[in-house]
Amino acid sequence: MILFEDEVLFQQEGTTRQSWARRGKGFTVNHHPCKRKSRYYGAITVDESPSLVFQKAEWFNTKTFQKFLKHIMSIFDKACLILDNASYHKAKALEPFLEAHKDRLWLHFLPPYSPELNAVEMVWRETRKFATHNRYFPTVKRLTRAVQTQFRIFQKEPRKLYGLVANLI
Repeated sequence: MILFEDEVLFQQEGTTRQSWARRGKGFTVNHHPCKRKSRYYGAITVDESPSLVFQKAEWFNTKTFQKFLKHIMSIFDKACLILDNASYHKAKALEPFLEAHKDRLWLHFLPPYSPELNAVEMVWRETRKFATHNRYFPTVKRLTRAVQTQFRIFQKEPRKLYGLVANLI
């Protein structure tokens, strides 16, 4: 199975986007001036019925990336991951794990600075659009719940993901 992999973080302070309202009838989006985040590893398959795999992480490093790779291997018999050039994707500490699973797991790297080639980037954009833009999250827990709810919608309704990966099929 071919999967596009990437990491994402969603900030509790939220993001504001342009929206339409009657003149003089706009709205205000409150937010906390904080740096708290909810971090995820994610991967999407590129086929007629795309699948989203995600896992929450406290940090992005070699150890948590390897944990995500194990999660992917628990779902797919064989996986070819297409990913960016983050340092922990190429870490020496990861080599024994990759060698031990070289018959089931392959990593292929995108050219540097090319997020437009990574299909899962579109999932992050759509998740922000439907779950976090112009919304107030008083706690990180509520932010996490909103993001994971959107991820689960994508998992249950793969047709919503198809349009995001159709140009890669």
